[in-house]
Amino acid sequence: MIEDERQSDNNAEEPIEEPEEGGEVEPLSEVGWEPRRHKAETAAHIAYSLVAILAGSLVVQYVCTMTLVAWGTKDSLDFLSKVFNAWLPVISGLVSAAVTYYFTKEREQ
Repeated sequence: MIEDERQSDNNAEEPIEEPEEGGEVEPLSEVGWEPRRHKAETAAHIAYSLVAILAGSLVVQYVCTMTLVAWGTKDSLDFLSKVFNAWLPVISGLVSAAVTYYFTKEREQ
């Protein structure tokens, strides 16, 4: 306890440092939030991404098909065809919906 009192006395004797000048603080300007622009950019990104996914899946499917034909594996080729036949309607539906929305959104405004 005596040591604690000595430490508190030592702390009381230390001079308080003056704060340093940090510079001027300027007022913040308003953020330019444009909901229509943001919505248009988001729709464009989604549409382009889905089109890229569709194109990429077509390329991958054809490369895999050619590889399997070259190797002569009929069973794998049948499985790949089934997977692609299930995948194509899903991704093409998403792409068509996104592209339709992207090109018709201006009519609503």
